[in-house]
Amino acid sequence: VPLPAASDPTVDLSTLPLWPGSQARVYRTFTPASLGPGSLGGTLSIEPPSPTGPARTELWMAGGSFGGLRMRAADVSDLGGARVATAVSASRSDGDFSFYDPTRKRFAPRLNGDYAQASGLASLVVPMHPGTMRATLLLQAREQGLPGSVWLATPFQRLRTDRELATVEIATPAAGGVVGAQIWGVRQGSEYRDAPSTALDSSLETTTIVSAGGSASYRRRSGKLQIASKLDARGERYEPGDYVGPFPPSGATRTAVGLGADGEWDPSRAVAVDASVRIDGWYDAAAAGSFDARPTAHAGIDARAGAVAFAAHAGYTSRPANFVERFGTPGGLLATPDLRPESAATIDAGVRFRKRFGKLRLEGELDGFGQLAQDLITFEAVGARRLPKAVNVGHAAIAGVEAELGARFWGFELRASYTGLHTENDADYLPDHPQLASRPAHDLVA
Repeated sequence: VPLPAASDPTVDLSTLPLWPGSQARVYRTFTPASLGPGSLGGTLSIEPPSPTGPARTELWMAGGSFGGLRMRAADVSDLGGARVATAVSASRSDGDFSFYDPTRKRFAPRLNGDYAQASGLASLVVPMHPGTMRATLLLQAREQGLPGSVWLATPFQRLRTDRELATVEIATPAAGGVVGAQIWGVRQGSEYRDAPSTALDSSLETTTIVSAGGSASYRRRSGKLQIASKLDARGERYEPGDYVGPFPPSGATRTAVGLGADGEWDPSRAVAVDASVRIDGWYDAAAAGSFDARPTAHAGIDARAGAVAFAAHAGYTSRPANFVERFGTPGGLLATPDLRPESAATIDAGVRFRKRFGKLRLEGELDGFGQLAQDLITFEAVGARRLPKAVNVGHAAIAGVEAELGARFWGFELRASYTGLHTENDADYLPDHPQLASRPAHDLVA
């Protein structure tokens, strides 16, 4: 089920009430066709725990500076032959740290930087003999202040967002493999309020994005070859609500259909070769002649020798802009209704090792990647408030390296990671090829 960010272009796993045993898998470049359309910046996939895994209960709480509190509670248990998983999470912060105010030339506490959020998640897995049925419900709500920038504070801007998701999926053995079907629906709402300082600002804006879809899939393993295919369709509607201001937004509707297939061949226990191909078509009812279709395909190899593993991939990725990128969010993202689809030719390669020396366990990873993108969708901070706005970059080049080193010893864990990034905006009107906005060249975390 696709979940574009509702208030900003980032993803914060701490806001999701994950079940015990869930796995968050990051696809750095290429996404399996069975997951749906990917993204040039990568895709985060959250996979639920196995229905046959052990029952367990987890509780986690943490506190920090500036009124920061976080908690997460989750339980996976059996009930009358069914597997029930529930989780809740909540967090809040005052966000009133001090910063240097360049206009008053002194340190001052940040105002209107507080937030509070709560989420709930429930899932029911029922054996069908043969097959299984899984139903999932997700509820999220968040209220936050929008403090503005160091140059222009906005002490009265408030934003409320909510998300509701429901999905039902069925998997059953058939035709020598497994046949699956899924239906889902998502609603994302927002309410923005402000005491505007100029006649060009709005004081109230509510919006809703509603999407629904379904899919049918089939996967099968025959000897050393495994194949998977998926047909999916979805529709989405962007609907402005109450508005008080000078420039009321308009609504939009889009329908899309996609067909994809994945294949993996394992010639030996140490080598795996995979390939994927997918085509997506979409139609925007708000613009005449807006039908478009784009392919996505890649091939790769994974090899292992003792404690060392190697992987390499190459291919082509494309996708349309989502409604959050096109129409923005009140008080968060600025709208760019005419965003074009982005695409890129991409290569990547990496090596990983894991080795144990008694109680000491060492692991490391080194990856490199490169992209030649067309109409790349990126975010630029614009205006005095430095709000992000999605824009297309006609031609861009991105190359980078990622390295990570970790050690575990007697329950302690040390980890360090580094990312080096070189980017170029190769648009025809920029002969000096400047760096892409909001892309740091170096990032070191330890």
